[in-house]
Amino acid sequence: MGRDYGEDLLVRIFDNGQATPFAFYVQAKATDQIFKYSSDEISFSFPVKRAHIEHWARFREPVLLTLWDAQKDQTYWECIHSYLASPEGKAAFHKAGQTFRIRIPAVNTLDSFGLERISSRTRIRLREVDCEKEGARALVERFEQTTGATVIEYSPKNGVLIWRDREGATIHTIFGKTKVRLEELAQALNSSPEEASHRAIMELHDVAFGTPTSPIAEGAKMFLDLAQELVKRGCSPEDILELFHRDLPKP
Repeated sequence: MGRDYGEDLLVRIFDNGQATPFAFYVQAKATDQIFKYSSDEISFSFPVKRAHIEHWARFREPVLLTLWDAQKDQTYWECIHSYLASPEGKAAFHKAGQTFRIRIPAVNTLDSFGLERISSRTRIRLREVDCEKEGARALVERFEQTTGATVIEYSPKNGVLIWRDREGATIHTIFGKTKVRLEELAQALNSSPEEASHRAIMELHDVAFGTPTSPIAEGAKMFLDLAQELVKRGCSPEDILELFHRDLPKP
């Protein structure tokens, strides 16, 4: 069940010939009719599948969309994470259907100055991610100290918090966008959000990973994505679980 999400390049940043820990992905596009993607002279609007955007948004490294104008031999670029974080990008993504259009400013040319800007954005992005991880780690430690619980996994991006209380019971909480999707799935399956959440996480835990210390938040989201798609096709809950057990690789 492989999918092509189109990361064409992984670029490592070097300083004075020395490799750094900073890197970014590139999704490269090309056209000899660039006028099709621009209604003015200040930007280009390029279509990208929403599923790809959601996939890239979870990356630690920035993902750049580049557009090469074959007629002028000029490449334009935009950082997908930066665009999604902007008010314009947030509003556009909220309204988007299955296809999302990234606006690429015409001033974002792939020259020496553009490369310096890309390097700067990459460093800022990765440092922000590291700060978020430190903040999450501190929050988890505080939660454990206050409640006496043991956190199994906390994933803000995937909207999953799983912990074990003092009595040994495992408790999971779904929040954010994942909670909204879970409520939609629960309605389609004619069950409560708690039941749908429990089913998603326990199925992933038992079938895909097998150990309580393995990361399961990403898997839980994958299950929800799969289940929602199958519900749209008219599958029953039993059909979903059968397909899930059959197609997911065992540990």
